Amino acid sequence: ETDPTQKAELHFRRAYVENEEQGYEEAVADLNAANELVPHQAKYLHERAYTLNSLARYREALADLDEEVSLQPQVAGAYDERALSRTRLGDWSGALADRDQVVKLSPHSMGALVARAHARLWLGQFEEARQDLKAASVVDSNPPDADDKEFLERVSGLVDSWTLHSPGKNPAKKCHFD
Repeated sequence: ETDPTQKAELHFRRAYVENEEQGYEEAVADLNAANELVPHQAKYLHERAYTLNSLARYREALADLDEEVSLQPQVAGAYDERALSRTRLGDWSGALADRDQVVKLSPHSMGALVARAHARLWLGQFEEARQDLKAASVVDSNPPDADDKEFLERVSGLVDSWTLHSPGKNPAKKCHFD
């Protein structure tokens, strides 16, 4: 292919397949080529950020996601992926800001509410986390998403274990860690 736009698209499509097969290094090479041919393309930036997150190269992913958010501020997926990068970097305030934006863009998403509750948990915002979990528990998804329900149960359990205290002689014996 000689047309730069079409060639970039071929690199992008091949990278997508490589990601599906966990060929992350190969995918990064193809996504770098796509981004060189057609700079500032949101979907290329997003896919490269996803790939970089998979390789634990969070700061590089964050740079791509910052650009993607500037290009498409109304796309929840950009904030969701950036929250992952920020979480892995220990930036819980930044992750919460992104999770909050996802909820604003997708207010009826169980997964978005639970993810925001999880970020709030790490910041010690237990009551706000409980409010998010309560809101998530009444979201009616059709069909119901088993992964979202499991995430809801897991984060609810974390909030409870971080905030409820056991009376008795040795409450530590009642604790368990997954």
